[in-house]
Amino acid sequence: MTIPGGAGWTTGTRRWTYRDPLGAVGGIVKVVVQDRRTRGPGLLRIVAKGKAASYALPDPSAARTTIVVGAPGECASVTWGGPNAVSPRCRGDAAKIACK
Repeated sequence: MTIPGGAGWTTGTRRWTYRDPLGAVGGIVKVVVQDRRTRGPGLLRIVAKGKAASYALPDPSAARTTIVVGAPGECASVTWGGPNAVSPRCRGDAAKIACK
């Protein structure tokens, strides 16, 4: 799923927030990207919340994340381990998944 740039985003100190109360993009109503570089170089925290949409969460061991900021060459990708792996890993079920 691709969250569009533009007017839906606001900025704060080390935080970017996307809000769409109607959930026009796949039911996503809020995304927060937080700069956590004080904890580690290049570290980000990304939280996405959705509602009123029909989508299935992946098996935690199959979760993948890619974030592109700006040009296509300015991206990062993470392959998450399963629930029993060392960090970075994903845990969850059909209702909620958390990757850390």
